[in-house]
Amino acid sequence: MPMPTLHPPPRPGIESRRHRVRLQTTACLTGFALVTACTDENPLLEVPSQVAEAPASGFGEPVDSARVAARRRIRAGNLPGVSVAVGRNGEVVWAEAFGWAGLSSDVLATPRTLYPVGSISKSLTATAAGLLYERGRLDFELPIQAYLPEFPEKRWPITTSQLMGHIAGVIRSLGMAETLRQPHCGNARAAIDAVAEDTLLFEPGTEWRYSNFGWRLVGAVVESAAGEPYLEFMDREVFTPAGMERTVPDLGDEGPEEAVKYDRATFGTLRQGQEIDMSCSMAPGGFLSTPTELVRFGFAMLNGEILDSATVELFWTPQRLKSGAPTTYGYGWGIDNVALGDDDAATTRMIGHGGSVLGGQASLMIFPDEDMVVAVMTNASGDVSGFASDIAGIFRDPR
Repeated sequence: MPMPTLHPPPRPGIESRRHRVRLQTTACLTGFALVTACTDENPLLEVPSQVAEAPASGFGEPVDSARVAARRRIRAGNLPGVSVAVGRNGEVVWAEAFGWAGLSSDVLATPRTLYPVGSISKSLTATAAGLLYERGRLDFELPIQAYLPEFPEKRWPITTSQLMGHIAGVIRSLGMAETLRQPHCGNARAAIDAVAEDTLLFEPGTEWRYSNFGWRLVGAVVESAAGEPYLEFMDREVFTPAGMERTVPDLGDEGPEEAVKYDRATFGTLRQGQEIDMSCSMAPGGFLSTPTELVRFGFAMLNGEILDSATVELFWTPQRLKSGAPTTYGYGWGIDNVALGDDDAATTRMIGHGGSVLGGQASLMIFPDEDMVVAVMTNASGDVSGFASDIAGIFRDPR
């Protein structure tokens, strides 16, 4: 029988974190340095920025170039704000927020402002699955009914590895009206009700089709294998070890620490978007975070601080279809070669994920051969992955 959808009682771990983040934000807003405002003949085009601390020594040249690029991106994309963080050799060397967290209230963005991470949540959820795999509590190749007996069997069996690689045939998506009316899910297993009766679109392993609903199932598998609520496991086993002290679930209750989310109206003008309870979509796309914390998470993966190096390598290896053809996706991570900086061709290995929700875009890129991680976030629609790649190129080849 499907788990009922309930409003859970407050949880000491993740809920106290949400409250703590609110208090810290209020106390720290006055502690940021206003770095500069880009002068222009039109004062409406001035873009202020704020840093929590000065960039690391030796990075002055790339930081100067990246600041120019950030302001150009805000203008070109008509974005309210952009927040950026760059890490080299295991350390965050630059974090700066440009523009506004709230336009009507004239609230400036800071490096501590929270933005939706969107589908980067899949990489976070994958890390939880990896921990359970290493502890012998989750077998990626078993049919998911081993962990979710309430989920109806389909005409073909589905495994967790297939779900994590988007090759399981689960493809249901939400329309705009349904997205805005998402219910509250009291736990990750309740989030699978919406897809329980759907048929598979193809035999698992024969095609690659991106599926948010497939990752709802992954979240439910994690919850079942962990034997505790998904959010509590994520908080203790993923966020805390990675130093992600401000990362919280987006439950549609906008607070002072969060950037106001904007969507596009007529002629691309910005308008304040509707807050959405993301509890049912937590595993595939429901968290809020900052670029600095995403960079810390990237290094935690790159340096084997949470998962063993063998598990990270498994997750960062493209899955293959039954035909033998490789995909460009591993276990919750995209894998690609990109042209970076002075590259003449797409020769730099990149592991990462993008995120897109109503009122937010995010990009996390890890460059293992460069020991570099870049994260970019904004509080409106508008792709930031190209911008993140540009920033990475500036920091690798500053001239």
